[in-house]
Amino acid sequence: MSSRPAPAARPRTTDPNSGDRRRGLTTRGAALLAVGLVAAASLLGPVRAWVEQRAELAALHEDIAAREQRVAELTAESARWDDPAYAATQARARFGYLMPGETGYTVLGAPASTTPSTAVAAPTATATPSPASLLDRVRSGLGLEEQPASTPSVTPAQIAPSTGSAAPATPVPSATPEAS
Repeated sequence: MSSRPAPAARPRTTDPNSGDRRRGLTTRGAALLAVGLVAAASLLGPVRAWVEQRAELAALHEDIAAREQRVAELTAESARWDDPAYAATQARARFGYLMPGETGYTVLGAPASTTPSTAVAAPTATATPSPASLLDRVRSGLGLEEQPASTPSVTPAQIAPSTGSAAPATPVPSATPEAS
């Protein structure tokens, strides 16, 4: 409804080289691709460094949290040691200290406890057979009671030199067993 005439269609001119430009890589496209590759390559190093620094920072934060937890544990233990009753209990359990007037007993051959007790238990005595000789007592103290029966035991009388003669009254067994 307008009174304007419609624009006339322009005749299209076909350039024989225009089809080749669309199919191949132009100079402008190659330059743009080269700039993009250079930009990506230049950003690769800083991005890698940033990722590594973030990982290191996370590890340091974990280390700080673990150290703060350890400080809290040590502070709580220090507060326990401020209590005189706790210190006395630990001295009794760890070092065998006694209060004045108490009598301490040591049971030989009893297995040692691996954890210190917080309360001092009353000492108990158990009947254990006493070893016959000094060497047997040393072996039982070292936990070497399961020696072969053929190994003779040495008594202090056999070790002590006799006063009257140059040779001992009984022969002293050798430390190494003889090969048969």
